[in-house]
Amino acid sequence: MAVLELRENNLYASGFVIEFSNGELLLEREQFVTEGSLEDDYHVVVQGDRLDRIAFDFYNEFVEDSSKYWFLIADANGIDTENPLDISGLVGSEILIPNVLNSKLELGQ
Repeated sequence: MAVLELRENNLYASGFVIEFSNGELLLEREQFVTEGSLEDDYHVVVQGDRLDRIAFDFYNEFVEDSSKYWFLIADANGIDTENPLDISGLVGSEILIPNVLNSKLELGQ
């Protein structure tokens, strides 16, 4: 098992990747904690939705590479699965879309 360093300009810079001897990789990172605000949005998940596409749709006018901010939505909704981009199990559910400008992240890195 080896620990790989993440690039400094990576949104997950506070995390690390563990590489297992069989070649599998695991991202370990601190989850983003958000406090609700009036500027937050909500989205009803439909078949075919993915968190990266939802992040692009909601955050595109505010940050570069907006699809990379999928983890804000995942963390705000407690989505912690093997593949957090796959939200097919949430079809019909309303999820919170935190306001990216109110986050404590350094945006635009």
